[in-house]
Amino acid sequence: LFPYTTLFRSRGRRVTWIGCTIEVPVVEMEEPEVVILGISKHMIEQVVVTLRSWTTGGMGSLKELRSTTGRLSWVGGVLPRLRWTVNVLYATLREVEKDQEDGTEDRRAQTRQDSRSKRGLFPIKRLGGVHLWLLKLFENPVEHLIRVENMRRPPITMGIITDASPK
Repeated sequence: LFPYTTLFRSRGRRVTWIGCTIEVPVVEMEEPEVVILGISKHMIEQVVVTLRSWTTGGMGSLKELRSTTGRLSWVGGVLPRLRWTVNVLYATLREVEKDQEDGTEDRRAQTRQDSRSKRGLFPIKRLGGVHLWLLKLFENPVEHLIRVENMRRPPITMGIITDASPK
């Protein structure tokens, strides 16, 4: 079964480890059947603060985009259903960095009324609303930011057997 059972027995049934809460519901005299994985409150708060700052539109900090993308990449490892949002954030980050490296941003600055350089910034509308979707998801973390993994193998009910024999 679960190789870290002794860890949970010695520290309790819920442990927070590197931003992930790991809970093993234990029933008296029985081995646990599931492990519940979630995201720590501190990690959620860090991401939500940044996402809320992006709801006003305009420009966001590239540094914030990088750090939030990294945090959500880690969250996507715990909750695979969020990985598509990380792909959008990485694509935005790549586009903005490419624009700043090849001089596209400098050319854009010359055609704007506000000709100040936007280096270190990114247009929030490039996220395509992903930040709003994530904010809605993070509103109820107990319901949405949980992953339940079975610790027992499910019984085999069907199988495909191949045989090279002609009979």
